[in-house]
Amino acid sequence: MDDQIIETWHINHRINLYLLDALSPEALTSKLPSARTRTVARMFVHMHHSRLGRIEASMSDLMAGQVKFDKKADVLDKARLRRALEQSGEATAEFLQRG
Repeated sequence: MDDQIIETWHINHRINLYLLDALSPEALTSKLPSARTRTVARMFVHMHHSRLGRIEASMSDLMAGQVKFDKKADVLDKARLRRALEQSGEATAEFLQRG
């Protein structure tokens, strides 16, 4: 059962990275048509910070080397955003493995 959870996490994480890779730099500044929403870049930052929030609260040793972004800033460097997501993704997999 644990292996299935970890594998499911890895699949989800890869899909998020594929999505980021497929976006044009201009798309990162786009907003979805709703009354209150983040840019696409901020959605990825929010995903990253959400992972870190859980990790920091439960297994702070996994926070070493993690990057936190300004919540109000758009991170338009896709490579930098991808590296951060990869790191938080690995830490989340470890978090799930230990859990």
